[in-house]
Amino acid sequence: MPSCKLFPLQVIHAKGHKNIAATHRTTFEITKEGFLTKRGDCIIGISSSASAKDLNEELRKHVQGKGELAILLVSGKQTDIVFCHGDHRLSLQNPYKLIVRKSTYADDSTLCVEASKAAAEIDRELIKSLSEGGELLVVIFAIS
Repeated sequence: MPSCKLFPLQVIHAKGHKNIAATHRTTFEITKEGFLTKRGDCIIGISSSASAKDLNEELRKHVQGKGELAILLVSGKQTDIVFCHGDHRLSLQNPYKLIVRKSTYADDSTLCVEASKAAAEIDRELIKSLSEGGELLVVIFAIS
């Protein structure tokens, strides 16, 4: 089996919220907005320390060069990991949000495409922690 190496490229902090349901079947989102309505079924974290526009240059180059990512999600003692791919069409210019997509759709908020999980598939104990107001740690790794 070929070996792969993980290189941490960015750490993002966000907060949970009582309205986090994480039931969306094709995406999950982290937003800099400080509030969440029940309609935001893809959102897993609010008051984020970064949006697509805030990502560092090394991560931007990796994603826009179609690099692979591993995204570690942590809340309390709960963890989950999502794998996805970059795409040359990703502009990473949205100042408010960061979206991980299972599809190949790309807009200014898309971090990566062809993700292994959407909000509805993220570990339910992790989502419970977030819906109870737990903190969210997002660590984005490059895979090589």
